[in-house]
Amino acid sequence: ATNGNVAATQFTRTYLVPPTVTISSATTSTTKVNPIPITITFSEDVSGFTISDLTVSNGSVANFVAVNASTYTADIIPVASGLVTVDIAAGAATDAATNGNVAATQFTRTYLVPPTVTISSATTSTTKVNPIPVTITFSEDVSGFTVSDLTVSNGSAANFVAVNASTYTADIIPAASGLVTMDIAVGAATDAATNGNVAATQFARTYLVPPTVTISSVTTSTTKVNPIPVTITFSGDVSGFTVSDLSVSNGSATNFIAVNGSTYTVDIVPATLGLVTVDIAAGVATDAATNGNVAATQFTRTYDIGSGVENVKDAFYVYSSDNGIVIVATAGQSVTIYSVLGQLVKQTTLSSDKTFVALSPGFYAVSVKGQNTKVLVK
Repeated sequence: ATNGNVAATQFTRTYLVPPTVTISSATTSTTKVNPIPITITFSEDVSGFTISDLTVSNGSVANFVAVNASTYTADIIPVASGLVTVDIAAGAATDAATNGNVAATQFTRTYLVPPTVTISSATTSTTKVNPIPVTITFSEDVSGFTVSDLTVSNGSAANFVAVNASTYTADIIPAASGLVTMDIAVGAATDAATNGNVAATQFARTYLVPPTVTISSVTTSTTKVNPIPVTITFSGDVSGFTVSDLSVSNGSATNFIAVNGSTYTVDIVPATLGLVTVDIAAGVATDAATNGNVAATQFTRTYDIGSGVENVKDAFYVYSSDNGIVIVATAGQSVTIYSVLGQLVKQTTLSSDKTFVALSPGFYAVSVKGQNTKVLVK
């Protein structure tokens, strides 16, 4: 019948491919920003996307916001310095055709906190080592760190070596005995995220040079004082010093007293007339850093009583003469003479203001009105 067909009702379908998703941030790949802001962008509107669909390593998510049906923002808070990643799995959200999203390319940032720095040394807190070796260790690789960043008091830095980007060594040369310190200021070096370092805890060592020692006396170079009082002075506190460390020629040491850790006193009793010396050898005493002392300059006195001996109160004189002594004192005074061992030798009364008393050769103690002196008879 040659009838043509009636037109069909139009067939329509809206075809939606699975939505894609990207994670982006204004921060650089290595960053010191915390929190790290991110933007999540789907290729089309989706539903069902929540904060729980963000999988974060070395961090956590906060401030999740749905800007619109295809755009979301969030803050990533790093837990520690290092790699931070964010993932969105496939099917976390669906479009209008119930297509689940394609998995996002992993988002990564290397988060670097400000580097810390420590200064260490194999030496003890009190040391005699010179130079003092130090090792400087940053918590991560840094740049821009030089010897000029070492601030040293009572010393200087030498032999600065960059072992690697996080480890450096140097030698600290003390200027004098005492406290030596070294500081590294904040921001002396920077890491890959341009973080300046945190200031180092101050490094300190007490440097002690070998102690020196001097021997002194209030007596003159030629003296009639017996015993000869001496004072021994070390440049710092020492230990182990005793009377046996005194080498005395033509005499002996007695009444040794440790006044304090650096000062000692002793009486030197001459054996005969003439030169009396006292020596202190190197290393007989040590300081806190176990440094042995430097040898003392020899102490010398010439003991000479031939021209008379004056007692402390200037009351009388005694001097030796052939086969005896001459006592110069007021006539009529009682005189007692003892041997050096304290034995009574003679007791007499002065017949004149200048009296001769016969005695055998030897040392004697002479007492007039309770005042005493010593004399040698040859």
